[in-house]
Amino acid sequence: MLRSVAMAVSRRNRDRKLSAFMQAFLPTSDTRVLDVGFSDHEYVDGENYIEQHYPWPKRLTALGIEEPKECPAKYPDVSFVQYDGEVFPFESGSFDVAHSNAVLEHVGDRERQVLFVREMARVAGSVWITTPSRAFPVDTHTLIPLAHWFPARMRDWAYVKMGKRWATGDSLNLLYKRDVEGIMRAAGVETYTLVTNRIGVLPLDYIIVIRGRAKVPVARRNVGL
Repeated sequence: MLRSVAMAVSRRNRDRKLSAFMQAFLPTSDTRVLDVGFSDHEYVDGENYIEQHYPWPKRLTALGIEEPKECPAKYPDVSFVQYDGEVFPFESGSFDVAHSNAVLEHVGDRERQVLFVREMARVAGSVWITTPSRAFPVDTHTLIPLAHWFPARMRDWAYVKMGKRWATGDSLNLLYKRDVEGIMRAAGVETYTLVTNRIGVLPLDYIIVIRGRAKVPVARRNVGL
């Protein structure tokens, strides 16, 4: 029951975020878009959401650490590229927009998260990143309440006991708002928009928008797009 409710909320949330992405950048058939973090095997319906719904798939490149075996057959107009999870295999400014939905929390420790943001800003004129909020009481990946607030060793112990070993270590590093802001500073991004999406008063996730390759005027936070 909890899983089905969570999936329904997730689908609505992804649809809302894709709509906000389209409104924020107003892409056209000429816009070069990079999606970072595709899943070659789709375990749930919401995975590879932009590949499923982007209106100009021939202008979409998907980058990920998995070898693209299943996705090219499902989305033949999208270009799929595998990389080692570190420096993106593209020249600076290769894309108009770089998009990443719920990937930042999976790329590794804080150093890897900073590199991820820096690379997003390097290869694209504008950047869209979303990541769940650690302040939300239920981790939306494991659906285990409160455990992600524990110290790392206790958290990992709880995940193993609940059959979620895959979420231990640096496989899942959820972020508070202050963590996101620290990553942006460390990545050299001085100007960005940080939007907090909420359920009631609880922060559910964050949307980070960088315009002009990380060189836009003063940062705006918690405002509409």
